Parts: sequence; structure tokens; C-alpha cells
Amino acid sequence: MAVAADLFMSLDESLLIFILSLIPFKEAARTSILSKRWRNLWKSTTNIEFNELHFVKPDQPDKFRETQKRVFIDFVNDWLHNFEGSVSFHQSPTASTRS
Repeated sequence: MAVAADLFMSLDESLLIFILSLIPFKEAARTSILSKRWRNLWKSTTNIEFNELHFVKPDQPDKFRETQKRVFIDFVNDWLHNFEGSVSFHQSPTASTRS
């Protein structure tokens, strides 16, 4: 098992970023805990999904939902500020539209 881990860790950073782009964004972000080398790789992935429902729970009182929305917006802004590539925006077909 250690040999396989060493081979994986020896991959070029651009290949690791490509691999991270193949998995869901939330899972790619979770790889940041693997090691210092992985800490910021997820920031360069091209498969980006910001889903408000991961932060804002509909069954919570309005006061808590507003706080959760601010946390979500802060997370998105921080991510965009630290992103190391180009960004294009697409709305998910399942995203709700609000006025």
C-alpha cells in the first residue's frame, strides 16, 4: 500500500489538479487535509460548484438562515479571491431563482 501512495504522491501537480477536477467540488476541497502539498490544490480545480443548500438549511428559523447565507457568501467570495485560474459562471439547472 505504501508503494501505491508514494506513486500517487509523485504525480505532477497539474495532473493532480486534473484528477481533482473530475470529482465533485466538495470532495476536491476535502483533499486539502491530506498533506501540505494538497492543501491548496483544490483551489485550482475546474469543476466548481457552490450550492447554497450545503450551507443554508431550510428547516432553520429565518435568523439562522440569514447567518448561514452570509457564511455561504463569505465562503464564495473568499474562494473567488484565492482562485488561481480563470472563472466562468453557470447556473445549475436545478438552482432556484429568487427575487
